[in-house]
Amino acid sequence: MIHVFTLFAVQADASEPFVRYIRGEWHALARLQRDLIATDLLEQKTDAGHTLLCRSTRLFVALDFWTTHPAYLRASRSAECQALLLQRRIWANSAFEFGAFEHPRLQEVYDSVAHDAISR
Repeated sequence: MIHVFTLFAVQADASEPFVRYIRGEWHALARLQRDLIATDLLEQKTDAGHTLLCRSTRLFVALDFWTTHPAYLRASRSAECQALLLQRRIWANSAFEFGAFEHPRLQEVYDSVAHDAISR
């Protein structure tokens, strides 16, 4: 599974409509992407005096879960998926995609599990 992280900076007065859009209409459209498993939206929580941005901006991170890296690359190159991702960005002052991530594979762990399975 591939996890794609995108950071959004949204004006405070647009943050509620942004969340409603992502959880509603955008999720409905995203379901049409067969290799997109799910999307999660997280909002930065800070103390009243602790933020890197002005108080009128809210930070969100979208986590998109894709079946495989090739599926994500294929979809992200399609006009349909690009239009879908653009719809999210329209709500934000700025957006930055960190990229695609997956859980690291530790070869010695897999070798050990495989060895134990063969030894039985």
